[in-house]
Amino acid sequence: MHQISDPGTLVTTLNRHLSPRLQHNRMNAALLCMALDLEQGTAAVANAGMIMPMVLRNGSVQPLDVGGLPIGSTAHGCSPTLTHVSCAW
Repeated sequence: MHQISDPGTLVTTLNRHLSPRLQHNRMNAALLCMALDLEQGTAAVANAGMIMPMVLRNGSVQPLDVGGLPIGSTAHGCSPTLTHVSCAW
């Protein structure tokens, strides 16, 4: 068992392991993975085919410009976008 703390690495690893089966069945999977650091007030986000996530900052809702291909759409990794954003809890 491996421990993965980076959302982009997790999504890429899942893609590598699941792509053969998903492509064989002509399927893919959308996933949004977020790791929150409550002490630092930051979030790391990887998006594989989901709609753009939103974050509440200073009373207003703002989109996070992070996207990527769904898991299983390419055999060589979906190259998810990883963004560190400041958040106010």
